[in-house]
Order: sequence, then C-alpha cells, then structure tokens
Amino acid sequence: MLTASEFLERDVLRGRERGRFPVPSPSRGPVVVLQGWREGMQKVRAEKLLRRNGVPLSVAYDAINSVLDGQPIEVRLQEGSDPEAVRKELNELGVIA
Repeated sequence: MLTASEFLERDVLRGRERGRFPVPSPSRGPVVVLQGWREGMQKVRAEKLLRRNGVPLSVAYDAINSVLDGQPIEVRLQEGSDPEAVRKELNELGVIA
C-alpha cells in the first residue's frame, strides 16, 4: 500500500496535467466552454451537473479544477443535451460558461 506522499509523487511523475485529456471523447454531443468562475461558485454541484449531462467523473472534476486555476476549457456533453440549459445552470452555480 502506498503512503499519501508516494501516491502524490507517482501522480506527479506520470506528468498528468490538469485539463488535458489523453483520449478525445467519442461523444458527438455539444460543447460547452467553461471560461471562468465567480466568488461563491458551487464546485460540487457544477461537477454533478456535468456528470448528469454525460461527462465522465474524472473529466468533470479536472474541468472544474482547471477553471478554478484560471484555465478556460471545452467540455463535450452527451448527445441530446441542451447546451444552453447547461450554460444557464452553470452560470447560476457560479461558473462562467
């Protein structure tokens, strides 16, 4: 079993860069661009909203963290999602989309 520091070190050694996804999404659904955030952003609710619209957990988590780090990012939703409704709800949660 790894200690916490060993785990973190291995993650760093793998060179994982937040917001960079090694495999493009196979979805042909609409894209929402997350451009920033406002004070009071509801991080967990924003991640859950992305999950409900077909975004994998790791991608939703990394996307929201990238926005918090000041990096705009594109997120592809599942086919059939309403990107305008998602943008509206993200804005209500404090994510600038």
